[in-house]
Amino acid sequence: MNKKYFYKQIFIFCLVFSLLGINGFAIDSDGYLFSDDSFSDEGFFSDAEFFSDEDLFSDDIFSSETLVETPVTKIDASLSSLIFETGSVRFGGSLSAGLHMESFWLDPFSSDCDFLYGTEMQTEMGAIKVGGLENAKITPTLDLDLFFDSRPSSNTRLYGKFNVMYPFNKNYPNIFVDMALFPSPEAYVLTEIIVPNFSVFELFTDFNYDDKIYFRFGKHTVKWGVAYFFSPADIINLAAIDPEDPDKQREGPISLRVHFPIEGTQTNLWFYILPDEKTMLVKDSSFAFKVEFLVATSELGFGAWYRYNSPPHLMGTFTGSLAGKVALFAETVFAWGNEDAWQNNRVFTEMKPVVDATLGASYYWEAAKINLAGQYLFGFDFSNLDTKNYTGAHQAALSLSRSEFITKKISLSAFTLMDILEHTGTASLNLGVNFFDGFSLSAGPSLSIMSIGAEKKMNASFSLSLRFGGGRF
Repeated sequence: MNKKYFYKQIFIFCLVFSLLGINGFAIDSDGYLFSDDSFSDEGFFSDAEFFSDEDLFSDDIFSSETLVETPVTKIDASLSSLIFETGSVRFGGSLSAGLHMESFWLDPFSSDCDFLYGTEMQTEMGAIKVGGLENAKITPTLDLDLFFDSRPSSNTRLYGKFNVMYPFNKNYPNIFVDMALFPSPEAYVLTEIIVPNFSVFELFTDFNYDDKIYFRFGKHTVKWGVAYFFSPADIINLAAIDPEDPDKQREGPISLRVHFPIEGTQTNLWFYILPDEKTMLVKDSSFAFKVEFLVATSELGFGAWYRYNSPPHLMGTFTGSLAGKVALFAETVFAWGNEDAWQNNRVFTEMKPVVDATLGASYYWEAAKINLAGQYLFGFDFSNLDTKNYTGAHQAALSLSRSEFITKKISLSAFTLMDILEHTGTASLNLGVNFFDGFSLSAGPSLSIMSIGAEKKMNASFSLSLRFGGGRF
């Protein structure tokens, strides 16, 4: 390759990324850039994902992660062609390294007993020591993500993302049975199986038909809901959103996705086939459909999910804004019957609906570098109305953060999560300090109220995390 052309490519490529900024971003299939800083701490402790499948090469026209309206910038075709160049292969990853210490106190304000670290609690296994600084543990953090992204042809893409983390091995109990001694108790020998702590997070291929219908097959994260702390509409991904770490990318299943954007409109149709990875039976596989379209400046989505002998689901999503400054999002899910009713072969006409809904908002005050987000979740299983132990949910979450608190090197954030019906929840405060490039600190207290039997107990904890080097490459 001509050296001048190679260096020119490198220079333009770096220029593109400098324009995109240090925050997360997404480019849709038309080549538009959407800023994704509505929930960014802009501090020094973010675990934002590097170029995942739903970022740089996303086929989604509407990014479910973009919760605040931002100006749209068209990328020059000559620059984008370098990113999408046929035959190109990218390798990269990210490394997070540091130490984490956490100490906690059980019922710290109780006058009956001292629940500082070192207090003994009686359990079925005997007395154990809990709480206190003397038993605080320091846990190393070494988390490595690796990815490859290949464009072997103009309409084909291959992508894989892998994870390795400390501890580098997992120990699983294994019971070995000596058939010569069976059924003698001596025949059962408890051993351990040591497995490397390595996982395949994503592995898929993209292809299309005549740039009109787009296909993706493999293991990948599915963008199904639009909410932030809770997403009842996301019934496809293998893991639910962690409200305390909502920006973390979640693991998705193996699926075939068919994306059909209707030409001349901003309407998108999505079809999913999700084979069951355990039984491999057609009857245990799932099928889903979703349509997304614009109404004025708001996006609406409607979908359905079906699996044999499971409650069929209907879902709806909404994203918009209030006065162009406050981002709004909502989800609702309707299911006919619950899992127990379907597994116990209840009569279809005797089943009753299960409804989940959520409403939230976010606001970013750019001048003060302040992020504010809140969300409320409602859930109710009407089939349990006749019982005393009916199923209901009323939860709320609120986060507030400032990336430049006092100085540019200090960030401050607060978070609370509460169960309104149970009168339980947690609240935390976190202070981040970036001493210099490669060394930062994050520390703060946390209080939680838990139900222990008929009583409510308050627990307190203090965590301190140090980060050393790391970053993306």
